[in-house]
Amino acid sequence: AVLSSRPLLRFAGAGKVTAPAVPETSPFKVWVGGTSQQVDIALRASGALRAPEARSADAILRIDQSPVRLLLPSGDLLATWTGQASADDLKGPLGQLALDKRWHLLAQQMGKGLLAAEVVPSVQGGNMRIGQKVHFSVRPDRPATLLLVNIDANGKVTTLYPTRSVETRPMEAGLQKAIPGSAHHEQIVVRPPLGMDIQFSLAFDRPPAQLERMMTWNNVAFDDSSLALLEQALTDARGRFSFARTVLRTYP
Repeated sequence: AVLSSRPLLRFAGAGKVTAPAVPETSPFKVWVGGTSQQVDIALRASGALRAPEARSADAILRIDQSPVRLLLPSGDLLATWTGQASADDLKGPLGQLALDKRWHLLAQQMGKGLLAAEVVPSVQGGNMRIGQKVHFSVRPDRPATLLLVNIDANGKVTTLYPTRSVETRPMEAGLQKAIPGSAHHEQIVVRPPLGMDIQFSLAFDRPPAQLERMMTWNNVAFDDSSLALLEQALTDARGRFSFARTVLRTYP
């Protein structure tokens, strides 16, 4: 989904953690039913590895069935393709999931705990339709600079907040704030692409060093080198930020 000029959710935060000195990594693994050179190309492009069995995978790709399906191990359907799925078809959704896993693991290890956050309206289990309007509601436990980024179903990253310098001012502790705003004209409009979008809401005790550059992200590909700025920011802010992860599914 693309929200307004940008995109969009269900919240899962991190519990209280002690950040390790060096973050651990875990590759994104896909179990593939069937063989295809196009799949191999897409896996390499997204940085994913083949899982030897479905139960050890982060995602399941059934190219041996029609239509081709991408699923979570729970059976939750993420995407389908009729006919042969090309490497270009597959690499965006796979890249989204791989980036999500990397950022989520890093935030869990480096963060200090849960950010109180929700999507408004909080109805339909995070399922939204094109044209609906939403906003985010967050309440940091201490003064914080908020960064809200979205990874859409095609693996494109957009910063939803802040987008203007005035929005980089620290939020007050304990106060609920509507992001980007609760007024009708301020809310985010749900737009294509259809499928699952993933958001990371990050409340930093101090503004990240490269915040101004991260503010400019708009439909940046999952493999763009500039996205390393966020990973560096999370590592540098070890134990000094809280976060929430949200998921939105968009329907016609």
